[in-house]
Amino acid sequence: MKIGASLVRRRSPSLSRPVVKIEGARVRADLHTPLGLSLYRYGFCSPEVRLLPRLLRPGDNFIDGGANIGVFSGTSTP
Repeated sequence: MKIGASLVRRRSPSLSRPVVKIEGARVRADLHTPLGLSLYRYGFCSPEVRLLPRLLRPGDNFIDGGANIGVFSGTSTP
């Protein structure tokens, strides 16, 4: 189901960057990248991602300053 939905959403600019909930955080997944497709279709689980909700509070911002495509980019949610 998610694979078909991602193929349809990729064709519409307004739908091609859905928000995906990951371990209590909201991440905008770019469906035009392999990482974004994977996040949208299958989710993501890692120790680092599970740690973020414990460190961030509502209203905090977190910036992923990586060298390529950000895995953690997003804002904490209540």
